[in-house]
Amino acid sequence: MGKKILAIAVGVIVAFSLVGGQFLALLFSGNAPVSSAPHQGGEGDAGIKIAREIAQEWVKTSAPTYLFDGYNLTHEAEGPLPCPDCYEFVFSFDSRNAGFGNREGEVLATVITPHVTVVTVQNGKVTDAVTDRVYDELRNEVLIPAGVGPQGE
Repeated sequence: MGKKILAIAVGVIVAFSLVGGQFLALLFSGNAPVSSAPHQGGEGDAGIKIAREIAQEWVKTSAPTYLFDGYNLTHEAEGPLPCPDCYEFVFSFDSRNAGFGNREGEVLATVITPHVTVVTVQNGKVTDAVTDRVYDELRNEVLIPAGVGPQGE
């Protein structure tokens, strides 16, 4: 009886872990399936660990929003993408002021602002980094949703 209860408890924990990872994916990125658990599968484990380190270091040293006034960088979730050696990582952090990118010289609203940045690493290089689905950290520009800009764009 004790083994049966233990097996059920482990099953419930695993199920909640998988559902939680999928929830984070929908909440933060809206893209590929993401899991809070590492990707399973031989060499992929080492690959995702290295890619995670690349993504985290890139945010700390290259993402304009984080560099300007970000702190408390936290790895939230990760998952493989459908291409070889491609991974997506979700990080959260806070900024001391509202806005995105390098805001030097701007009038700033001093308010603690939470952010979520989704970083894609392909073949060991950051290929995409978007904060709050609004700001492209690689190109240092605000993303314009479809239908908002002038027609034809």
